[in-house]
Amino acid sequence: MAPSAPSLAAFSFLSIFYKPQSYHGLSKLVSPQRSQSIEAAPEFSISYRDFDACHAALSAALVRFNNIFGDPWSVLILRDCFLGISRFTEFLDSTGITRQTLSARLKELTRHGVLHRVRYNERPARYEYRLTPKGLDLHRFAYAVWKWSVDWSLSPPTLPTILFFRKTLQPVSPILACSNCQTPLVLEDLVMGAVGRESLDLQLNRRARRWAGNTTAAFIGDTLFGKRTFIIGDRWVGLILASVLLGVYSFDRLADRLGIATNILAHRLKMLTEYGLLSAPVYEPGQRCYEYRPTQEAAALVPLFLAISEWVTRWETPDGAAPPVWWHRPCGAAIKTCLVDETSGGRLLVSDIRFSMPIKDQQ
Repeated sequence: MAPSAPSLAAFSFLSIFYKPQSYHGLSKLVSPQRSQSIEAAPEFSISYRDFDACHAALSAALVRFNNIFGDPWSVLILRDCFLGISRFTEFLDSTGITRQTLSARLKELTRHGVLHRVRYNERPARYEYRLTPKGLDLHRFAYAVWKWSVDWSLSPPTLPTILFFRKTLQPVSPILACSNCQTPLVLEDLVMGAVGRESLDLQLNRRARRWAGNTTAAFIGDTLFGKRTFIIGDRWVGLILASVLLGVYSFDRLADRLGIATNILAHRLKMLTEYGLLSAPVYEPGQRCYEYRPTQEAAALVPLFLAISEWVTRWETPDGAAPPVWWHRPCGAAIKTCLVDETSGGRLLVSDIRFSMPIKDQQ
């Protein structure tokens, strides 16, 4: 039986209260200032119990995720679904995607059970695309993306920069926490393991392979999709960042571990360095290689990787696979995530949060 997920009613507030003009110009809640000079940060790494098993398990989870969301268009469609958009023409207007590409992506997301079609007009027949329980269960991933985006000053903003508690209209900042002790999840408190040994012989679907190998596609730049979608919607970027956060720093080891072509790896490392997620490469004479170290901004992506692996474990892990397992040092429990308010520490339900105040309350 499929695991339970929030009901569609819990997300109805998104389409009711989300108005792009209503959050424009509002200041962020908490936004650490980014350093002008990005330094190597060798301490930013995930603790693990078995490197080979953990690397294989996390890589396999990312590949399975990207077989569904393996290009920027799919990521943008998912974003719009959580913002209350459901109709074909609305997706066209919001994303700038072509009709043919949009139709293909909606069909794929429906085939994977993330979306389902609901007829809203008989003649002519027209359909809305709504999140299924499987799709709604991505809410932790969605809020992890939001939190990282707000904290690290991505510009121009394509997401609201402030959220509100639905009942009181007070600002709220949802973050991922351990459901056992409700402590926010930070890198230094996590230990990763794996149940068994996962095979790395996983095949990407044709669309994900095409995007993963395209080193000149326009989505790399800020002008079309921006940094957020580059990181989430590119299969190699996620695998490279996960590997570096597990301590694979050298170019040669990354190429060997991931089986990635050297020209693609060089291009992705260059982009990740320019975006501030990796430090500038440093030559290590003893190792006879260049090493790339994760920055604090890259370390802040760990909750997002955790949300992805948790979702993949629930919905996309076949029998006999070895999914990643995460432990929480403060309480010693295997991690199941929940949402809490960063300021108060109180536990949040998805239905507690909305993206903007009603217009009448802003006047």
